[in-house]
Amino acid sequence: MAKLLNSNLIFIEFMGSGKSTVGRQLAKRLAYRFVDTDQLIESASGKSISELFTISEDYFRSWEFQICKSLQSSKQCIISTGGGLLTVEKTATLLKQIGPIIYLKASAQVLYNRVKHSTHRPLLQVSKPLETIESMLATRDTLYTSHADFVIDCDTLSVEAILNMILSEYDLT
Repeated sequence: MAKLLNSNLIFIEFMGSGKSTVGRQLAKRLAYRFVDTDQLIESASGKSISELFTISEDYFRSWEFQICKSLQSSKQCIISTGGGLLTVEKTATLLKQIGPIIYLKASAQVLYNRVKHSTHRPLLQVSKPLETIESMLATRDTLYTSHADFVIDCDTLSVEAILNMILSEYDLT
């Protein structure tokens, strides 16, 4: 158990694991500010995530890095990151300096079931989205696990159970 004082908590995960839902509820419970890096990117760039990806993935990843830099002095924030943010090492290193990283882990099938009807996720605009999720998750799971300070398997847990695990792990009860 690690006692946090004025720190941030950062959620990483593949799309659909629940970081926004869990993050918003945790922020409310702790009276912290909820920050979604994708929303900050859209606001700062004036473009949607899909539009930025259309320019290039590298261009989008450079926006992620800039937004993380802007969060360096933040305190008492729950930060929800994009699923690929850790794929750029300098961004991952920067994120570790901002606060503990929590990986909300879920299986490819569970993720697919949660996001299959979404129309705003660029990675789902392919002919076989489940296979794409499985392939990307196979690569990213190792990446997420290696950077995470705390891993929660979310396949069968309720939001309340996940919140309680985080509150207990970081002595925030």
